[in-house]
Amino acid sequence: MSNLISSESLFHFMGKFEFLESALQKEFSPRFYKEDLRPFHKKPVYIAMKCFCDIPLSNILNHTNVYGKYALGFSKEWALKNGINPIAYYDKDSKFVDSIKGSYNHNIQLINKLGPGKLDESIYNLAGIKNGFERIFENFKPVKGRRWRNDKWNYGVNFYNEREWRYISSVNPKKSMYKSWYLETDLEYPNINEMNKFLSINDIIQFKYSDIKFIIVDTSEDVENICKLIDDLEQNDISPNILKTRILKIDDIKSNF
Repeated sequence: MSNLISSESLFHFMGKFEFLESALQKEFSPRFYKEDLRPFHKKPVYIAMKCFCDIPLSNILNHTNVYGKYALGFSKEWALKNGINPIAYYDKDSKFVDSIKGSYNHNIQLINKLGPGKLDESIYNLAGIKNGFERIFENFKPVKGRRWRNDKWNYGVNFYNEREWRYISSVNPKKSMYKSWYLETDLEYPNINEMNKFLSINDIIQFKYSDIKFIIVDTSEDVENICKLIDDLEQNDISPNILKTRILKIDDIKSNF
């Protein structure tokens, strides 16, 4: 087994073959995911993002069991050019968290003291600081915590092992300066689907096919179908045959990495 703890590629995993098909046809956009950001927020929030992991192929099998057996592996050079950033992991009881939480709460107290109806320079400045904090929180994750998956919480998850990078959407779902960038968790799924559809039109993540270093699939049938799709791709900036060499099957990873 490799001793590497990081990779030259970042992997985005998917649960279904059709998601991989859509991604290869450049229908690749962020979606809203339910995240637990305690103690910064008492309730979970939805964040519009695309998640990637910085894990060598030799160590990804546990990841595939959770997030799916289909993936695209992109170069880190592409990721950095597109504003994809490694997230910061925190312990909720650390002094680091106490300091940030204290500053954020103090800012909220000042806004409440002035009153949201007061439209002077002070309230605009404070609202800007509040939104800045919340953008930062979108790049935070606890070292350990609970994960929302398949409509339920899974507890005791070690997120630090995922070495996550994120693309955070720049599309603000709320127009008011006083509102968070997040969506509340009491939204019904049809509303989330509607917002995801909006993102799929207004925030498409651009890439060249040469940026793809790996295409991971589950079965031999998947390999055949992906090869057919590659042959039909338009505006392919590399040879279809070269792109096909980057296809890996899950069983091959188990046997050779």
